[in-house]
Amino acid sequence: MQKYIADNRNAWHYTLDNLRDYFENIAVKREELSEVILPPSSLTESMGMELPDLAYEAIGFYINSAEILGKQTAELHLTLSSDSENSAFAPEPFSSFYQRSIYQYTRNLVGQVLLSLRKKLGRLKPEVEPLAHAVLNYQEMLLTRLGSILNLKITAQRTRCHGDYHLAQVLYTGKDFIIIDFEGEPSRPLSERRMKRSPLRDVASMLQSFHHAAAHALRREVQTGRLLIENLSQMEQWTQFWSGWVSVAFLKTYLETAKDARFLPKTEQELQVLLDAYIIEKVVYELGYELKNCPEVVKIPLQRLLQL
Repeated sequence: MQKYIADNRNAWHYTLDNLRDYFENIAVKREELSEVILPPSSLTESMGMELPDLAYEAIGFYINSAEILGKQTAELHLTLSSDSENSAFAPEPFSSFYQRSIYQYTRNLVGQVLLSLRKKLGRLKPEVEPLAHAVLNYQEMLLTRLGSILNLKITAQRTRCHGDYHLAQVLYTGKDFIIIDFEGEPSRPLSERRMKRSPLRDVASMLQSFHHAAAHALRREVQTGRLLIENLSQMEQWTQFWSGWVSVAFLKTYLETAKDARFLPKTEQELQVLLDAYIIEKVVYELGYELKNCPEVVKIPLQRLLQL
């Protein structure tokens, strides 16, 4: 049984509606707005920064929405980690064995998905092929970056978490968010879904969901003719601007709310390594899914991998 939540829609549709207004606003005010200021590529470097005034001016109320969602995500994780008596929920420490399992799982996933990508090169659109070749050429670099998790002691705890966390798993009521669907990833066996993991895996999934929504919305702008091809390059920068600063707003509020929690690592380096590993896992999984089910949008995860 689930409680009925009146007057709501999921956060994915709310976000796409916001992005449509955002692109319209940028198109109208493009000449007035100052130069695009992107956050640092390292999320942890962004945590000590204040969001620029341009982020509030261009993105508007959605910055506040991202902060509310960051707070509620932290409160969810604090709640799920609060019962130390119940063995199914009691937090457990990271171990070198568990860190290796994160690396091995994602390494295997990268191998499987990029092999599938290589086999389908001839069937991709001409404008997508160069992106695919670039990703394939960066395979070893990607695995090297993943390997960082093997060389660092993670001082954090593993807990039960949502397990399949993205914008479509959250309802927006107009002023608040309500998190739904706690069954985990349906494609995984129940034994895997019950495993305790770092709550940062949920965080990484939501960060990737922001990026995916922005790229999806930009693609829709082109398809509907609202965005002219000659303006695409400039609007791609504004798309990165939106997803970058929304991600910073979400993560800053999450970390501020959960700052004393033992499921958070003690150093920025550990935090960045875990977020990197989980975001890469999520994007590679999306690439495999799109190759199999929606090859027309495979450009989105390919661009994201190159951006990472």
